[in-house]
Amino acid sequence: MSPKQYYQERITFLQEKLALLQKQANRYVALRLLFFLAIPFCIYFFFNTLYLAVLSALFCFGIFLYVVRKSIDVKTHIKFNTALVQINTDELKVLEGDFSAFDNGEQFKNPQHPFTYDMDFFGTKSIYQYLNRAVSVKGKALLAHQLSEGVEQVEEYHAATEALLNELTWTQEFRAKGKIDEGKDEIYIDTWSKEELKLPKWVNVSRIVFPIIAVLALLAKILERISDSSFMLVLMFCLLPVGLLLKRTNEQASKLSKIQGRLDALRGQLTLMRELKASSALIDNAKSKLFEGNHSADHALEQLKKTLERFDLRMNFMVSIVFNMFGAYDLQMMHSLHKWKQNYATHIGEWEAELLQMEVLISQMNFRYNYSDQLCYPKLLNNPHAEIKVQAIGHPFLLSGAMVSNDFGLKEKEQFVIITGPNMAGKSTFLRSVGVNLAMAKAGFAVVAQEFEFPNLKLYSSMRTADNLTEESSYFHAELIRLRFIVDAIDRGEKIFIVLDEILKGTNSKDKEEGSAKFLKKLIVLNTKGIIATHDLSLTTLADADDRIKNQYFDSIIAGDNISFSYTIHDGVVKNMNASFLLEQMKLV
Repeated sequence: MSPKQYYQERITFLQEKLALLQKQANRYVALRLLFFLAIPFCIYFFFNTLYLAVLSALFCFGIFLYVVRKSIDVKTHIKFNTALVQINTDELKVLEGDFSAFDNGEQFKNPQHPFTYDMDFFGTKSIYQYLNRAVSVKGKALLAHQLSEGVEQVEEYHAATEALLNELTWTQEFRAKGKIDEGKDEIYIDTWSKEELKLPKWVNVSRIVFPIIAVLALLAKILERISDSSFMLVLMFCLLPVGLLLKRTNEQASKLSKIQGRLDALRGQLTLMRELKASSALIDNAKSKLFEGNHSADHALEQLKKTLERFDLRMNFMVSIVFNMFGAYDLQMMHSLHKWKQNYATHIGEWEAELLQMEVLISQMNFRYNYSDQLCYPKLLNNPHAEIKVQAIGHPFLLSGAMVSNDFGLKEKEQFVIITGPNMAGKSTFLRSVGVNLAMAKAGFAVVAQEFEFPNLKLYSSMRTADNLTEESSYFHAELIRLRFIVDAIDRGEKIFIVLDEILKGTNSKDKEEGSAKFLKKLIVLNTKGIIATHDLSLTTLADADDRIKNQYFDSIIAGDNISFSYTIHDGVVKNMNASFLLEQMKLV
């Protein structure tokens, strides 16, 4: 079954399920109203028989509460299945080239990064937006980090991706559970858990002693041993410790309400993790950390959920007064919360990290699934001077359209490829194809190629430089700073692969020609590999005297008043340029 067919069938199935759920929801609304109205009716009808009035009213009230609970459950299912419909709808749009529904990672833009700014990794219509299937704030940040910095042991990510390919429905449900809290992390749950909760020593004693006093007072009142006023004074006295701790209790209640959405998302994802049948080193390690040992993540969060629900109960004023008078309710809750933090606070960050990593793995799997026949798993080699062998490489953005793929390679002794060609022939797209796929390979993703063998080098680029008026930096000066940034990395001993596009554009032709040649010679001396695109054909003469450099080119075909491009790379140096022709076509000359 093709991805498109799968998504379409899922949407049909889920919409039918939603229709049934909506009918259930409507029935529960009617039942809820019916039994709510039945309460005063029972009291009125059995008014002369008190015990029947009370029993029938309580019976109706009990059913009313049951129906309310069932109604909430149905609404949760509707929200969950609506999220699943949206997930499949968004994926259909992606297959058509529209990935605007996903977070674009604008906040991760960094012009000083070695390559992400040049390669359009973040922002509108970016690589990040194209690949991102993370649903939590921190999951999106982790994906951005891995795309920017790479990962260790990429083979483990490939194995996890393959394992998850057989669990596509599961991965969508994992995303849908997370979307319950999408973008609403008012306070990070691991940050909250690590906040120390100090309680006075008297709390532990008071939560036991004062309820006993209240119950004894109630018995005394029933036995008519104390007066009404004495009984009320005792109950007011029992509220004293609650009042002393009220400010801190309210603060904790407020914080708990802010993590409720994230807590529900984590609990739902943990339930799915227990059910996951896929197996790989990364997945098995995650499940081990989550569920094995003395502290189980799902058990801990279930305890926290119950505590949160009990905190919600105190929001009812009358319930809070009664429970605190006879049970020191607030003290019990604070003690329970304090004990929970003592047991689990140090584990929350680790548990959440494993679930965040699953969000990244799902992003990798989803990309692999959508375009499986056009992707391969890259092989990153430890030898920095190893031969580069890439077949049928392309840019990810062109997977949904008419993509022209090309081969790219450098033998062990070869270091640089100089690419020439006319305007719009495909030079910059090819450079970005090489750079983007290398970065994706290092991040654990499959790449757009039939074969991809590459030394495990850090990627650096200089493709998009801008002047800065606020810092009195000219375009040429900005270029020099960027090139200095690259050379500094080499001087630090980093093994890098460089992508350069038309360097030294900010100076005159003669300076540019001489400067580019000298800089490229320096990179060769520094034993660095890379690729450079240029319009300066004089730069190609370097290959005549140095077999560590080779020339390749893109071309255009001009036939009368028409121009066409093959977007196919060739060995050698370009013979035709098209700037004058394009100026004439645009009636600019």
